[in-house]
Amino acid sequence: MPIKRDHLDKSTDAGNYVSVLVIVIIAVYINVASSAATIYYWKKRMMQHTHPLLTMSNFVGSMVFASSSISLVGINTETNCTARVYLFNLSFTLAFCPYLIKAVKFYQTLVLAVKVSGFRGTRSIVEVLPISIFLFIDIIIISVTLYTNGGRGATPYTIMELQSDGSYHEYTYCGYHDNRNLFWAELIYKSIMIFSAIYLAYSLRIVLFKFCMVLSMDTAIKATVGSAMLALWVFLDDIPTAITCAAAGICVSAIVTGSLNAIPAIMIATLGDQDAIGDIVEGMFDKKKEQDDVSTERGEGGEWFE
Repeated sequence: MPIKRDHLDKSTDAGNYVSVLVIVIIAVYINVASSAATIYYWKKRMMQHTHPLLTMSNFVGSMVFASSSISLVGINTETNCTARVYLFNLSFTLAFCPYLIKAVKFYQTLVLAVKVSGFRGTRSIVEVLPISIFLFIDIIIISVTLYTNGGRGATPYTIMELQSDGSYHEYTYCGYHDNRNLFWAELIYKSIMIFSAIYLAYSLRIVLFKFCMVLSMDTAIKATVGSAMLALWVFLDDIPTAITCAAAGICVSAIVTGSLNAIPAIMIATLGDQDAIGDIVEGMFDKKKEQDDVSTERGEGGEWFE
């Protein structure tokens, strides 16, 4: 019976190793191309309405998120282990929290104040500052859970494990391999972000349907892929395969984010700036009119009156 391995190695797992590198390159390329398109159309009215600084934060986060998969391969050194825990979590937050900032802005202006003028984009660097709050919270969570309550930090440790044939074999794991505090704290934090996005997408569906579709699709895919990755990581005993599946899941999420956020640039390229923004605004008014018509019909039927 072959001995299980504690890492993905390019010499013994060449196929999986190459697969990880290829899908990382694809994910990064898609986000670079989408970033280039966004920058190219930066001054267009349609692009300004989408908060391009926040969109670029999505792209940068997705590129780093995909690139973090490279830290999953190779032996478990202190550098690799530290890079894994910080790069994965911080890049996920950087790739996802701009959605929340956009959604809160739209919610405040289009739902609470009901001002279509609030759809106007912000060009100031100030609008990306809230991202630092999300990242700071993540850094605190990681740092505290790594080194408190008996946490070993990220420093690898070596143990001897009994094999099915009665022999012992040496394995090296990252210090947080069995750190449940880190696992649950990050799971709760990321879940709060995801459920907040779902709530905001639901609240904005009437006035910003297209944005809500992008937010909902990306959130659903991240939640689904993340759940599948978590199940494989916990229950799959073949560590090289588990690492390959995790890397694939990370890169698929990055590809989806890059593709969905390229929609404004695609709309400008195919419809033109004026028609693209007109399509969005018309959709907002159509949804609002549809909601008002439904409310009127229910009011006339007496369903809302006691």
